[in-house]
Amino acid sequence: MWDSPITSAIAKCAETHLTGRGPIVDLGCGTALVSGLLQREVIGVDTSARMLERAEQEQRIARAVLATADSTGLAAGDADDVLICNLLHLHPEPSLVIQEADRICSPSGRIFMCWPIDGLTTSRMLRLDIASGRPIFRSLLADGLRRLAGAAFVMAGARRTPSTHIENAIDSLATRPRVAGLVVQGCQRIVVLGARAA
Repeated sequence: MWDSPITSAIAKCAETHLTGRGPIVDLGCGTALVSGLLQREVIGVDTSARMLERAEQEQRIARAVLATADSTGLAAGDADDVLICNLLHLHPEPSLVIQEADRICSPSGRIFMCWPIDGLTTSRMLRLDIASGRPIFRSLLADGLRRLAGAAFVMAGARRTPSTHIENAIDSLATRPRVAGLVVQGCQRIVVLGARAA
């Protein structure tokens, strides 16, 4: 999905649902492709110093925090909103990431989460890329990179967390109601949690 029309569609959806005006914390930001498209100050959190450096060089984030998404070291309520894009399905305990997002998000803020739908194949993603308007050469290049990343993921012994596990983790956070749930571009599940219940 990296740097594609689908990335832009996710950013537009986030822009619609994240209503705060202050800083957004992007958990597991990588190079901040989604949050960098938002018209807000972004605090990027990632375990990769190289990705954070690239996000800063590209001026996608205002501040970099080298930390895990489930233990950021940020103060409670530091963020007006929190963004978690394409991380929960890779994290062994998504509930810990969601709890940390709730802790650092202001009581009136929102938490925007997205992850690939279950059963999404590289072949289907290639077709979606082309259908969304990405040039064929760039689509094929992205397809090759996705396949390499997937092979590395499998060789490292990592496992994908199923959507039902992620949804259960979201539901277990009873302090914030769901304000949106949808699928974007036929490949990304999006859930938005609203202001914390009083």
